[in-house]
Amino acid sequence: MSIPRLHLPLAPSEIAAFLARLALPDGFGRGVVEEFERRFAALFDRHHAIAFCRARSALYHLLQCLDLPPGSDVAISGLHVADFVNMIRLAGFRPVVVDLEADSYSIDMADLAAKTGAKTSCLLVTPLSGHSPDLARLAAFAKERQLVLIEDCSQAFSTEFQGRRAGSFGRAAIYSLSLLKSVSTMRGGVVTTDDAHLAERLRGRAAKAGKASRLSLAGEAIKQAVIALATWRPLFSLVVLPLLRVTSGLNDLFSRFQKSNRTVSLRASMPKAFLEAFSWPQAALGLGQLASFERREKRRIDLAVALRGAILPARGFSLPRLTEGSRNCWWLFPLLTDHPAALKAHLARHGIDSAPMLLSALASEEAFLAMGFKAPNAERLKARTLFVPLHEAMSGDDVERVAAALLAFQSPTAPKGP
Repeated sequence: MSIPRLHLPLAPSEIAAFLARLALPDGFGRGVVEEFERRFAALFDRHHAIAFCRARSALYHLLQCLDLPPGSDVAISGLHVADFVNMIRLAGFRPVVVDLEADSYSIDMADLAAKTGAKTSCLLVTPLSGHSPDLARLAAFAKERQLVLIEDCSQAFSTEFQGRRAGSFGRAAIYSLSLLKSVSTMRGGVVTTDDAHLAERLRGRAAKAGKASRLSLAGEAIKQAVIALATWRPLFSLVVLPLLRVTSGLNDLFSRFQKSNRTVSLRASMPKAFLEAFSWPQAALGLGQLASFERREKRRIDLAVALRGAILPARGFSLPRLTEGSRNCWWLFPLLTDHPAALKAHLARHGIDSAPMLLSALASEEAFLAMGFKAPNAERLKARTLFVPLHEAMSGDDVERVAAALLAFQSPTAPKGP
């Protein structure tokens, strides 16, 4: 059977239980959010964890609690969720986009140094797809320049650098709990920190959040149920992958359905939905995810190590460089190629689905052009990235199939064999 690009961490029974909890009064969930926050903090070796309705909302509240100089600059990497630019602006600061290294997901230190000035107050670091940058060097840079270091670990729950977990190098870390994340609660975000004063301020803001929309959360659950059905391997093999192959010239329909924000805009104010509370049904779902977290992470990392070893040395594609001293959690498995459409079509012929990068190249988003962002390496990385399937539902045979298909690929410009 065909191999889908993704596998939901939530079982159908968990989605059904979540929908049932949405029908219950809030009184049934007394203390559940607090218990989720306690267990989340303990799992990630932090003293405090505070949950918000979205990761982008978590960033917004965090920035407003850090006592940064009003209007100061916040540095962000060139590949990111576009709305993070809006969150920085709406919190009262100016986003500055920093480029990545060529053929790497790590921040370009030379570009960072050049764009760090007297008005820079904060650095947001993101280990993309679990690829850790040199976090020790970035922490030292932030200390030297008197910047607040924030780690966005949404794609790096289990990433480590020099034996330390990502998320432990800065003043605070952010984790996304949305679709496909290592801990999924339909949507949501968590801030972790060891700073008791900062945690108290964040809890005060979380306590003032509006009531979560049960209808919206039910819609998200139904969306995830549809994705679970579409990626059920018999149906995916017979219907979904053939449909994706037919429509590939129009757009990647799966990616469009998967994305929560299909267009990028310059927001004038915080949407009401971004100021809602994190609900107890989400927390109950998260507690189950925390219980299975380490098993699922280990399974995926083991498969990724096997796949990486099987496809090196590569031909017709390459892998982003790894930072020495890092341990990648392989949230996604990216390849870099000058011919992503050709590689995607080749894999599809072998019954293997693949996906483009859904993050924005911030410098090329039309809504942000007036800000003058420059990050050419990030734009090129987005264009050259293709993600192949890598998730805990795969078997060793699946990994061997993916590796064999990749090794059989010849780019359109490669010399033909005999």
